[in-house]
Amino acid sequence: GASIFIDGRSTQATTPVVIDSLAVGERRVELRLVDHDTRQRIIAINLDDPSRLHLDLTQTAAIVLLVSNPTGAQVFIDDSDAPVGTTPYESALPPGEHRLRLVYAGYDEHETRFAIEPGETLRVAPIGLTQQFGWVKVISPKSGHLSIDDGAREVDGFFGTIQLPVGKHRLEIRGRGAKEAVVVNGDTLKLDWR
Repeated sequence: GASIFIDGRSTQATTPVVIDSLAVGERRVELRLVDHDTRQRIIAINLDDPSRLHLDLTQTAAIVLLVSNPTGAQVFIDDSDAPVGTTPYESALPPGEHRLRLVYAGYDEHETRFAIEPGETLRVAPIGLTQQFGWVKVISPKSGHLSIDDGAREVDGFFGTIQLPVGKHRLEIRGRGAKEAVVVNGDTLKLDWR
């Protein structure tokens, strides 16, 4: 049970209990329990009318801090269907076991479990998300200069198969034009400039 304090002094009693000898008037009743938020209430004590008090104590919240690389990953806690936020993320959670899922387009989903104690602040080390890749097989009758994503990457010579992150890319062979490529995780896409 919770320890009971009246007007700031310990009664040496714990809940549940009946306390008889309180002086008439207003009294501040406070309940304290380890790993729980302290609760207090002012009650009026009358001679003719016994006072009854019921207070629910809530477990002290815990704080979780999440960081991912890259930042901006959607955060799902426990069985949430919708994201509860994005990284970096900070939130109060009830103490206990939790399931964490991070989702970021073009990266593998990351899932882990963690336990957190009442009142604890848990910093989850930066979680490195694994980028997804696919391949583009460039077919061209002769060598040349290939520009990917407007010069973000350049290739000279015969091109062959090129690994690229998942997503949309623009590939251009100088003098032969540009093509769009949507790279899918683990797949090989052929682009033909013949």
